Amino acid sequence: MDLTNITDEEREGLQRVLEHVRQCGAKRVVCQFPDDWLHQAPALVAWLEAGLEEGPGEAVAVYVAADSPFGTHAVDEVAASRVGADLVVHFGGEEAFLLPPQRSAAVFVTREWRVLRAPSGERGLSAALHPLLRRRLAIVRRVRSEARIFGLVAASVGAAGHSEVLEHLKRVLRHVGRHYYVLYVGKMTPTKLANFAEIDAFVVISDAQTAAELDAVQRDYWRPLITPYEMHIALLSADEGELAQRCCDLAQYSFDFREVLRLPLPTESKLEEEVAPLGADALVQMPSTALAQQNTEAIAYYAARSLRARRWRGLEMGGERAPVQAALPGRSGRARGYDDEPHR
Repeated sequence: MDLTNITDEEREGLQRVLEHVRQCGAKRVVCQFPDDWLHQAPALVAWLEAGLEEGPGEAVAVYVAADSPFGTHAVDEVAASRVGADLVVHFGGEEAFLLPPQRSAAVFVTREWRVLRAPSGERGLSAALHPLLRRRLAIVRRVRSEARIFGLVAASVGAAGHSEVLEHLKRVLRHVGRHYYVLYVGKMTPTKLANFAEIDAFVVISDAQTAAELDAVQRDYWRPLITPYEMHIALLSADEGELAQRCCDLAQYSFDFREVLRLPLPTESKLEEEVAPLGADALVQMPSTALAQQNTEAIAYYAARSLRARRWRGLEMGGERAPVQAALPGRSGRARGYDDEPHR
């Protein structure tokens, strides 16, 4: 194996991984790569194996989880358990920081080749080491100041707690005077969500693994994708300082949509107060009791009016229609030579 293609940055990162493997005394190590790193996997693993052979002690077996269904957003503990791994080295996914393994010790190698350790079940990684959370904070700030119409994307309808979370989000949106649609779209794709041009931000109610990938797929969508937790803190944080603290605190942050149910909702007394504006172009202040009384009718009217005002409503069959004709017998045989064709 030619190891000359490894860059100095990669070599330094692998050296830190090598030191950690020796320190923890692991005998079986699983290296998990995302798809876009697989072409580097042979050289990186060969470098690790060569370094481990030079060290003292027993031999260390290194495996590659090349077909992991978890991609970049979670540690593949199933693959690790099959080989009895003591350690998983997870390459290329910052999203996995927020989904720590429950049974396996893990080391995370970021795309910038920083090496971070997350012992099983712990979330104590410093927020300063997470460009992922800083990107999420930027998106949440944008939603807080700009979004007026939300799409609640029901992507895990059969999961326990789904209905409760949906009602929680509706109540938050009613409290701050924002409009919303509830969308049942099955598998979420950019094409499907692009049909809802009126919506400023989509709140994805899905399992933790799907939610953890929102940042990675955001570039494919033209509107922000956020989690229920992010929507809650975006709309109910008192100021920008509180928002930043809650978004970057790993002790609170969670991709599990059910965790939003642990957060306090506005009390009935607060619902009687005025709705505070959250951005420069916020709604005019009005007693939220009046908003609550008219909310259902207002949202239904607004949604219907928006749909009627659309210029594009999907593909339409315009012009003259072709006359209906009776069905005719088709051709039989194989494509290389149908029965009605002369034999060659």
